[in-house]
Amino acid sequence: MKPIHSESDVVEWFFENYKRLGFKRILKHRWSGTPDFDMFDKKNRVLKVEIEDLTDCFNHNPSDVDIVVCVYDNIGLSKIHPSIKVIELRKLGYLMMPDMEEHYRHKGEKV
Repeated sequence: MKPIHSESDVVEWFFENYKRLGFKRILKHRWSGTPDFDMFDKKNRVLKVEIEDLTDCFNHNPSDVDIVVCVYDNIGLSKIHPSIKVIELRKLGYLMMPDMEEHYRHKGEKV
């Protein structure tokens, strides 16, 4: 599996694996702006999905986002913004990111 180095790598992974996260299909993808994706879930609801590698990169209006899909939630985003659901790929075991371990350690996080 390709290591994750950036948010664009997470977007690429999401395009290939969104159904594994419970989404039905992509309604819209934005290369710029928020959210990154408008998605249909399995109940045909439209959800606004933002992609981040680390949640400390989240600098958007919380009302523009329903879900953040990230590699690692390093700031406890859903505690800061309770209306946002966070899907942390690292906890789901979907991604192996040995190249990011040093980044986490540098920020004082346990890997």
